[in-house]
Parts: sequence; C-alpha cells; structure tokens
Amino acid sequence: MPEDSAINTTDQTAIDFTELLSFEILASLRLRALLLACAFGVGVVFLTAGTVHSAYFLGEPFPPSQALPYAVAMIAYQLVMRSVLARHIQGGRMISSWVWFGGAFFEVSGLTGLLAVVSPSFNDPILALSAPPVLIYTLFLTVSTLHLDFRVPLVTTAIACLQYVGLTGYLFSIRAADAGLDPIFQSRFIYNAKTAMIA
Repeated sequence: MPEDSAINTTDQTAIDFTELLSFEILASLRLRALLLACAFGVGVVFLTAGTVHSAYFLGEPFPPSQALPYAVAMIAYQLVMRSVLARHIQGGRMISSWVWFGGAFFEVSGLTGLLAVVSPSFNDPILALSAPPVLIYTLFLTVSTLHLDFRVPLVTTAIACLQYVGLTGYLFSIRAADAGLDPIFQSRFIYNAKTAMIA
C-alpha cells in the first residue's frame, strides 16, 4: 500500500541519516586523535630540547623530562586510535560507546599517574598539583566534546575531578608538615577551587 511504502521510505531515510551521523562522529574522533597527537608532539619537542640543553649546556638534570615517556606513550596511543578509526570508517563499522568511556579513563588516569610520579621531584609534592601538566585535564575535557555525545564529556569530567581530588588527598598525606611552602599552596581550598574549574 502507498502508506506502507511511505512509512518504509521514512524509516530508511532515518536509518541512513543515523548511519551518516555515526560515521561523521568517527571522522570527528579521528581528527581528535590527530590533534592530541600533535599537542603531545609539541610537548615531546619541548621536553627533549630542555633535556638536551640542561644536560649538555648547564650540566644539570631537567626534572620535567620525567614526563617524556608519558608524552611519547600518548602520541603512540592516539596514532593507534586514529588508525583503528580509519579502518572502521573504511569498513563501515561502528564502535561501541563503551570504548570511549574506557579511553577517557585511560587518558585521564595516565595524566594523574604522571603527576603522582613527578611529585617527588618538587620541593613539596603538592606543587605537582599546580604544575603545567595539570592543564592537560582541560585539554582532555575540551576535545571530549568532539564525541558529539554529552555522556562522554560528563564521564570524562567526573573521572578528572575524582582523580584530582584523590591525588590531592594523597599528596597532602605524604608531604612534610614543615616544607616551608607559601601558605596559599598549603590550603586545600585552592585545590578544591581548581577541581571546580576542571568541572
């Protein structure tokens, strides 16, 4: 019947649009992976240059170089993800949304782990909570919007906030009470405020 034919046509159009949107999202995520790889690539250049300059010209260690393995690992991870996304786009296959939640946990947890690892290189471990790598939390949250799924940024934000709060508690528990740090850095309020800014 004509009515059934019209309904079937409408349903097929809706399915085609949904599939098209899904592949556009995958293309967007492929761009996300490239942007993150480039951002970490810039970090690798800076860290390598700083390490070489300190070692050969100043004759002293370059503490930020501890972040070099993390940056290289993130570049490799993002390039692998970009390759996987490209194969799925070419093959016309979707990727479960749970993969993106797992990816968000992996990325954020890697950053939190990095801050915990480099914290002993500071005069006071809690200074790691104000180190430049903390800004990467914001980078992850910003590019998570390219998923075009509100759940992913929400989950990413929740993971980042919970881990930052947990890291704050851990670093406060291991620091020396007489570290002689400026009082503003010894106040938990400033780190609670940073957590709110991440959110």
